[in-house]
Amino acid sequence: MDFGKYLKQFRESKSLSIRELSKRANVSHAHISQIETGQRGTPKADTIKKLADGLNWDYEELMRLAGYGVSGTDQHSENNQADDTLPPGVPDYYKAFLEVIDDPNVSDASKELARLLLKTPLQPEQLDLLRGMIANFKAANK
Repeated sequence: MDFGKYLKQFRESKSLSIRELSKRANVSHAHISQIETGQRGTPKADTIKKLADGLNWDYEELMRLAGYGVSGTDQHSENNQADDTLPPGVPDYYKAFLEVIDDPNVSDASKELARLLLKTPLQPEQLDLLRGMIANFKAANK
């Protein structure tokens, strides 16, 4: 998943509008929208810092997800793309739900369910149930 889509999903999981994030991060709502829709390339390090602060997200992790080296410099690294590690505070099932949402073979109803569940605080027993559901989504759509 590209950085803009990941940013949008994370922002929406926190129930933040683009304008709310804009105020928190001191980044224009138009700029955030362009990042999320892919109209702009990878944001500069200072923009990522502002977004991390506005989302209460770890700056280095957000830099890594944007494809920068861990050092946080402005040197973009083509070989250091985001891996499967999630930012601190993001539940481990988040990536699996994003895969469901991004899969063109998954039904719209299943995608909507995944979106709703991303916004819902879950108990450990609910997480176990959801892991089974995610496995079923993937198996049914292969």
